[in-house]
Amino acid sequence: MFVYFTMPGMLQNPNYAGVYKLTFDGRRFYIGGTLNLRARFHKLKHNMTNGIFKNHKVKAAYDSCASVKMEIVEMVDNHDDLGERETFYIQSFWGNPDLLNRAPSAKGNTGMRLTPEQRELLRERTGTPIGKYTRSGVLIEIYGSIAEAVEKNEITGSDLRRVLAFEGRTSKGFVYRKLNVDGTPILPPIRPKDPKKPRKKRAPLSEEVKARMRAAHQKRATDDPVPLPLHTKPMIKLDKDGTELDRFDSIGALARHLNVDNANLRKMLKKGRKGYYKGYFYFPTPDANL
Repeated sequence: MFVYFTMPGMLQNPNYAGVYKLTFDGRRFYIGGTLNLRARFHKLKHNMTNGIFKNHKVKAAYDSCASVKMEIVEMVDNHDDLGERETFYIQSFWGNPDLLNRAPSAKGNTGMRLTPEQRELLRERTGTPIGKYTRSGVLIEIYGSIAEAVEKNEITGSDLRRVLAFEGRTSKGFVYRKLNVDGTPILPPIRPKDPKKPRKKRAPLSEEVKARMRAAHQKRATDDPVPLPLHTKPMIKLDKDGTELDRFDSIGALARHLNVDNANLRKMLKKGRKGYYKGYFYFPTPDANL
């Protein structure tokens, strides 16, 4: 949609301060004040053309109009009087249904009514409640803002925002979610399944593969079982003297006990002193029957 703008001609220097008026289709109007009328007119034209609005009434008027007329109501030499003169003109038209100002004064927001979209933006600026959950969904703590959650959990803001945007699952083993007004977490959207993507069909097993599977099954049933791989082998916890303190069914169970990520735990056990993590040693048990 093309909107025709009418702007009064003004020199670039000096900067003129004053009260201005925006008229939409010769009927609805908005009154404002600025220290630089020329720059304000150009900025308003740029913002309205690109859909940037602070006043939802002005946005509604612009979306349905064909022309915007910019006028200078009064030039103000003393900058300290600018707010007073702007308030004077707003109050002189206050009660007029065509007036688009949301407040009866230049500096106040009295009587301002926000749209649901504006309330959500204001809520994000003033602080979005963040909930901290375990992997199983148990609520641990609620924070008043992202900054508070970052400070109390010693995590980076980028890492937390990645989890809140559903681009990552956890941060240091915990799940973080934005909370609604009623305190319920904002869950990730359900990803629709692609109906065009066919399911992969397994090829029929050959007789040779079936024979190997039967042999492996019989071997596991004997007294000498097949050695377990590292990720399924039980883990033992030792102190610095080599005394066994605890046992875990797998490295995954150990990771859940320590409240760390499985992959990160593998890397930490390989760095520095092998098997060492936070004052204790962890090794896979040599006995596969445990």
